[in-house]
Amino acid sequence: MREKIQKISNKVCDFLELIISIIVIIALIISAISYLPVIKDLFIKTGNSEEFLIFLEQIFNYVVGIEFIKLLCKPNTENTFEVLIFLVSRHMIIGHNSALDMFLSVVSIAILCVIRRLLNTKFKIEKKNDEKLEKIN
Repeated sequence: MREKIQKISNKVCDFLELIISIIVIIALIISAISYLPVIKDLFIKTGNSEEFLIFLEQIFNYVVGIEFIKLLCKPNTENTFEVLIFLVSRHMIIGHNSALDMFLSVVSIAILCVIRRLLNTKFKIEKKNDEKLEKIN
């Protein structure tokens, strides 16, 4: 009985995650459509670095939003690390940072990449061991 309730609750949670993902996708599309005139103005008024930085910030917001949708659809460590790496990258590129902030951002991205690599290696080893156990049984 308990397993049945857990399966049902997992299905409900998966369904809710899907609904939230769809809502975020719709919001991103609406936001992108409303941003089209700004993109047109950006191409007309070339040479203004302030407007380009605003545009770049908006693009990074969309990228982070898309990565967040991926995280909602498939919550795993790989997607989590991608979202974190994009967030730090966005902060590093868009923000007006000191040299120490830039250094810490680079170090944090490096640490995230190393941890992601170590976790992926660990999961691959565990998967191979599981496959070997299945063959034995």
